[in-house]
Amino acid sequence: MRKGKAKGDGSPADSYCIELLRLGVRSWPLFGLNRLVKVPQRSRNGIVHCDSVTSVSYSTTFSSSNARTSLYTLSFANRFPGVQSEPRLVNFVNEATEATARRFYEHAAKAGFKASYDDFTNAVVCFTPKKGQTYTVECDVYKWLDPGNRSMRLQLPTNARIETCTLSLDLSAYLDSGCTVDKPRCGYEGEKSLDKRAGAARPPAFAMLDAAETGAAAWEWKVENVSGGTLRLMWETEGPRRPRAVELVNLDKLETELSVNTRLAQDLHNFVRICHFYAAGFRSLNQIAQEMTSYRSILNRSLESIEKSIGTELISRTKGKGLILVSPAGEAVLDWWSQFYMRWTPIAHEPAMSKRSGRPRRARRT
Repeated sequence: MRKGKAKGDGSPADSYCIELLRLGVRSWPLFGLNRLVKVPQRSRNGIVHCDSVTSVSYSTTFSSSNARTSLYTLSFANRFPGVQSEPRLVNFVNEATEATARRFYEHAAKAGFKASYDDFTNAVVCFTPKKGQTYTVECDVYKWLDPGNRSMRLQLPTNARIETCTLSLDLSAYLDSGCTVDKPRCGYEGEKSLDKRAGAARPPAFAMLDAAETGAAAWEWKVENVSGGTLRLMWETEGPRRPRAVELVNLDKLETELSVNTRLAQDLHNFVRICHFYAAGFRSLNQIAQEMTSYRSILNRSLESIEKSIGTELISRTKGKGLILVSPAGEAVLDWWSQFYMRWTPIAHEPAMSKRSGRPRRARRT
């Protein structure tokens, strides 16, 4: 994740003066079918399978001596598979134009970044800073920070002089869920270090920062008098041993069969997409088949193929109404295959509701 910068050469006379930049990272784990998360976006919603959700906040307080009043820009992008929510602007209005956002998107695509959104209106956040005012923006990250990839790079603005920058990490939800949390590490890779008495001096290329514990599984790091540079945050957790249907599912056998049966991969993709629509509120295999522009018979064949391999039922389903319920064994297969299935499923609309019962309306049989 990175921050963009507004126009300017970055010299002291052309820099923003930031008194305090507070960066906050809060992450919490998900279990079972709760790992199928609905990601709301203005242009469309979607379902993604992820191990955790991470909320990131940026709070920028401009100094009373700040003389630069041109648009200040924040940009959000990442190089890893995953989805970001649209930014939530806590106390200001986004002044970015669509043209500005589109230029950012085109530049990010050339740099190898994955665009966070597909409507180009909220990929960039701009505002006109006022002296002494604080501006806060938040966003959520899905899939990106799953196990084995719990690290973040937070780039600080190169066109600003920052008196104090703090980074906090809150993993207390992991402890509450019975997980173990290793002590995280954070380092700063600087570009410039500003010393008012001795003038500008370049710090070491990379330096680890001392952590201050602020609570159970909560830490904070601080750097002072900097311009630009990158904060690198790394942590790892280990989930509790919970009773799961994985012990009843022979995933090794499924993996072996996958190596010789190429069609099984498509069956697994179909199964995962069924689960995604299930999480979006669709409870009828007929409805899901229509949303997937497929046939119920094809989806049934995919489910039966996997169930034959593992020897147990993935999804309980009725023959007449086509209503479904994901079984514990289905959750185990979903968790396993979602390690390799990175896509999210766009949801064009909510399932049709019956006026009488308030339940999803039964779709016509396909």
